[in-house]
Amino acid sequence: MDSLISRFMDVVRRSPDATAIRWKDITWDYNELSQRAGAVQALLVKQGIGAGDHVGISLSRNCNMIAAMLGTIAAGATYVALDPKYPPKRLQFMVENSGCSLVFIDHLNLSYLGDNLSLVPEDKTNLIVNTPSELAYIIYTSGSTGIPKGVMVRNSSVLQLLDWAHQTWSIKDFSFACAGTSISFDVSVFEIFAPLTCGGTILLMDSILELIDHPE
Repeated sequence: MDSLISRFMDVVRRSPDATAIRWKDITWDYNELSQRAGAVQALLVKQGIGAGDHVGISLSRNCNMIAAMLGTIAAGATYVALDPKYPPKRLQFMVENSGCSLVFIDHLNLSYLGDNLSLVPEDKTNLIVNTPSELAYIIYTSGSTGIPKGVMVRNSSVLQLLDWAHQTWSIKDFSFACAGTSISFDVSVFEIFAPLTCGGTILLMDSILELIDHPE
């Protein structure tokens, strides 16, 4: 079945040694990213988390964040975007409101998010392509006009976005792409998954202003 994960794995099979992510001085090829995401998937499945479950991702912007997003979707669950820079009360509300079964963190001071916290595993295992669940991710609105609301985005909508992206731009355009938007904003899905489903490399950064340090 066509899915974000199956498209990603097609690239892994074709070009396992191609660079998938560059973050600071760390580089992961597609095989590395696949196996790290596979470890996330295996952890979630072992804990009984799958279709219908929500998994919070409140991680620093590094390679593990991407592995957690892919692994969560591969497990059949829905990821909830939780920017660790958000105010504690807002994050706590989002976790409780979305009903997260587990939250991936790398900041110990995020313990207020609840008891079901976990670090992204460092081991590696094969990523398995399963039938995707209906929902891919949940992103919360700013709440500027009231209480923040969770916007649920279907896997089919992500595929439509990817189809549009790959029809509008050439693969060469995604050969080296910047990803500097918080995962709490929809544009991050384009920045991350459009390159990773056509064999491109993403340069992961905290802000687009970091381009000053990457003139190439």
